Amino acid sequence: MRNKNFIIECSLKVLTVVLCLSSCANANIEQKKGEQSMAIGEYYAAAAHFKKSYSSTPVKEKAKRGVRAFMLGEAYRRYGATQKALAAYQNAVRYKCPDSTALYRLAEQQLRNGQYKQAVENFTAFLEIAPDDELGKVGLK
Repeated sequence: MRNKNFIIECSLKVLTVVLCLSSCANANIEQKKGEQSMAIGEYYAAAAHFKKSYSSTPVKEKAKRGVRAFMLGEAYRRYGATQKALAAYQNAVRYKCPDSTALYRLAEQQLRNGQYKQAVENFTAFLEIAPDDELGKVGLK
């Protein structure tokens, strides 16, 4: 009985590892498909791929989730889905996306959505990172 439980436990652990690895591979494949769709201007399709990629990325991989959320926001922004872009950029900033443009894009979407106080805060934070950026200065005005 003891050996049977041990075998079941080991089997479950192996299955968990295999599933995790396959979901990571799927996330990377969806990311590549999203990048290809963005390159040819198919923003709606790109958003679908980036969303799958973002959802498949483990929460522990914050850097990857930040970049994927930013790319999702870019796709949403390009086809005019302001609310979805806003949420995606918020996730990108929350996961500390290394691209400082995420703060600018978040502020830009907040401005479009009428969230002026938050937009000012994010434009100011963006200008602390890139003080000479003209678009940031115009957005703040």
